[in-house]
Parts: sequence; C-alpha cells; structure tokens
Amino acid sequence: MPENNPVYEDDANVEAAPQPPVGTHPAVITKVRPLRMDTAYGPQQALLEWSFTLTDKNGVDYDETALSGRAPTPRAKVTKWLAACGVMLKPGEGLSPSDLEDKAVLVVMAEDDNGYIKLMDMVAPPTSK
Repeated sequence: MPENNPVYEDDANVEAAPQPPVGTHPAVITKVRPLRMDTAYGPQQALLEWSFTLTDKNGVDYDETALSGRAPTPRAKVTKWLAACGVMLKPGEGLSPSDLEDKAVLVVMAEDDNGYIKLMDMVAPPTSK
C-alpha cells in the first residue's frame, strides 16, 4: 500500500466557492441520491439530494446540490422536478434515482433571504421544433 504523506502548504488560503449567477441556466442532473435527515418537518425525513452541473452564459460550470422530498404528491417540489426531467409517475409507479442522471433541465437560481444563491425551480428545457 502506498504511503500517505501529507504535504502542508504554508500560504494556502481558505476561500469560499464561487456562487452561480442569479437567473435561468441550462443544467444536467449528475446524481440523485436518497437520504434521510432531520429537518424542520421532523426527524429522519425521506429526501432526495439532487446534484447538477449548471452552465452560465459565459460557459462556466458550477456543481450544485438541492434537496427535495421523495413523495411525488401533486404540489410537491419533487413532482415538478421529475416533470422537468420528462418523468410523469402514475399512482403506484416508481423509478430508480439513477434513471434521472444525465437529464438536461433548466434551473432557476435566485438569492434567498440569507444572501445565498440557491435553486428555486427546475423546469424542462425548450423542445426543438
């Protein structure tokens, strides 16, 4: 097994990751992972973590994540995000989160009340005619 020899850097800075610009951007879903975590709605809530890469108008890529619930009720965020990926589940149907990888979508990024840029919406990209 190779040795793990750390290299210390005396002049390295801690820098905040750049935030994506506000607006609507093309994106690709890179991974969707089920998880459970405590939220304001209760302990160990069943969620999906959506990872995506968005590209701004200058061609700069940003790797971002967002959370949704797992229950696709009519008004749920996950229902809208699934529709943005071209998925419309009927009662009793399901899918593997890996089925959502590599789906092209549009993401709407906006500043929240704390000054952070976050995903506010996900919609289907326009269809070519």
